[in-house]
Amino acid sequence: MCYDIYITATTTFSDEISFAHKSTMADSSNSTVSRNELEPLEFLTKIRETLKGRISDDSEDKKVHNIDIEHNIREIRALLAINDEISKRCMTNVKSAGDKTTLTLFGFYSVRTMQNGTNLELMTQPQRVEETFDTLLFTTLPSGLGDTIVPKYKEDTPFQAFIDYDDFFESVLMLLHDDALELFLPKIKDHLEAMQVALGQIDEWAMQSTSNLSFIEETFGKELVIPDDIESNYLSNKCFYCNGRVSTYPGSYECSFEKCKTKETLTECTVSGKYDTVFYLSQDDERERLKRFMYYVWG
Repeated sequence: MCYDIYITATTTFSDEISFAHKSTMADSSNSTVSRNELEPLEFLTKIRETLKGRISDDSEDKKVHNIDIEHNIREIRALLAINDEISKRCMTNVKSAGDKTTLTLFGFYSVRTMQNGTNLELMTQPQRVEETFDTLLFTTLPSGLGDTIVPKYKEDTPFQAFIDYDDFFESVLMLLHDDALELFLPKIKDHLEAMQVALGQIDEWAMQSTSNLSFIEETFGKELVIPDDIESNYLSNKCFYCNGRVSTYPGSYECSFEKCKTKETLTECTVSGKYDTVFYLSQDDERERLKRFMYYVWG
């Protein structure tokens, strides 16, 4: 049995599968033919079916995807733009980047009492903080994506381990047939949405320094400047904030480095009792405790 095949630019998976089915019926004796012996269109169908199986979601809890190509392209472009904006805002002072990324920030994270006789001060000093985040999503593509099109990585230091998702997205659009795009694009969108959640966690942590600064200004009416850097040191008798040297004078603290030498006195008063406590500004209940303390002591 013979079939005349007309090839057009809009050939789809269903057309090709139909053709492969007819060819198989025509010669059942060749049902076990090797891939090297397949006709060109049969070979194309086989490869595309392999791709479909590779990028299909085989999980039990399958997510219903919108396979509309135009809709997905629009959403992916928006996700790429938003992720880039968040990344530029929070990915500053990066100590190391990869599957795990460590960031360093500077700011005012605590307020503490400092008492000398009957004089009580509430003071703060700049502090260096570090946090490590899981950024595996930034360096690794889901199964079926990275082994279909090899991604390009960023060139900017220290993000050379991060995938260039703008370039990967453009490569996908240039190289894949529409039938493959219908499966490919939803997976890219899901991955970018997961990245956005991860970036949101980093951004929330990075914004804490600004939030603390605003709280200090609102509570004490004093404007402070967040330092760009604080030199590290490994001296004993460390300052409670910057690890600088603690003065040997009773009840007095000073740091051994110029950038963190002067403490910031927020307010002071004369008291009869003794007070020694620290308030951690990143916690809402600690902020409320500070306000209650000020009301109790300062009236």
